[in-house]
Amino acid sequence: MKFAVVFACVAFAVPALAQQATPAPAAPDAKPEKKICRLVDTTGSIMGKRECHTKEEWRQISAANSENAERALSNRPRSGTGAGGN
Repeated sequence: MKFAVVFACVAFAVPALAQQATPAPAAPDAKPEKKICRLVDTTGSIMGKRECHTKEEWRQISAANSENAERALSNRPRSGTGAGGN
């Protein structure tokens, strides 16, 4: 008799637990952004390095590189303005 009661309790409890264990599916609209991979040259190596970023990340990298190039060009010494002249 005790066995039948325990068996009945377990039989009813297992399906209830199984239903709670399944996680809710993720929202179908939440798609990750597509990664764009490029081969980047590495100084001192004949092998390129593959870098993958989103379109927005590549835009930010390009903007930062442009700023660095502009800064380097504007800070370089001009001919005829160097120290040590007569």
